[in-house]
Amino acid sequence: MMELLMMTITGSCIGSFLHMLQTQFIATSPYINSLKTIGWCRSCCSTCQHPLGFKQLIPLFSWLWLRGRCYYCQTPIPISHVYFELLFACLFAFADIWFSDHYQLILFLLLSCWFYLLALYDIKFFLLPDYLTLSLLITGVLISYTDYGRINIQQAVLNSSVLFIMLLLLAYLFYYYQGYAGLGFGDIKLSAALGCWFKFDQLPLIFIISSLLALIYFTIIWYNNRKTFIKIPFGPFLLFGAWSVLLYN
Repeated sequence: MMELLMMTITGSCIGSFLHMLQTQFIATSPYINSLKTIGWCRSCCSTCQHPLGFKQLIPLFSWLWLRGRCYYCQTPIPISHVYFELLFACLFAFADIWFSDHYQLILFLLLSCWFYLLALYDIKFFLLPDYLTLSLLITGVLISYTDYGRINIQQAVLNSSVLFIMLLLLAYLFYYYQGYAGLGFGDIKLSAALGCWFKFDQLPLIFIISSLLALIYFTIIWYNNRKTFIKIPFGPFLLFGAWSVLLYN
């Protein structure tokens, strides 16, 4: 019971941190500048810019204690902060119950946080940052080289290479015949990174799930707007497909 409580608290703290990462990320700014801003600057109110103290940073409880307003300027604090803290608190608690193996638990939570950031960046900016996709690929290769990898390093390199070449070729063929890009280069790099984490026979399932969800979403958007050209981010669907396979396998 104590372990479950600690996992819930840890999840709420990490959810708060991840939400701060995605809100402070600036797509037009160089990645290194965004990382410096996020990593070294103290948390502060987005309205009055006053640095926040320890009591104002306690996940969930600080929002209730402050009654949803900034301690210094009384500006309402977006409820989205609470949603994400609660979401990750529930995710960490669920994972602690679902996984009996500690290594699988850590791996699932690590990838969940990684996928979350990538999905939000793609939804918000139509962008999958290189420092997240490439680090996901490199980490997958390094882990596959150890005894803890889900696949061996030969499979990881093969999966990644095959996916990158196939999707790159598909993207160029689509552009050649249609005159516009149908698949972003960030999606191709993300797919190659996922190839380092999953078995080859699991990859088709990931793309089936993601493609079906993207098709349903596209159909709904097209039906409501009836536009000839609609741009949607594919990354979140791809990541959800990968997360689903990771959860059940």
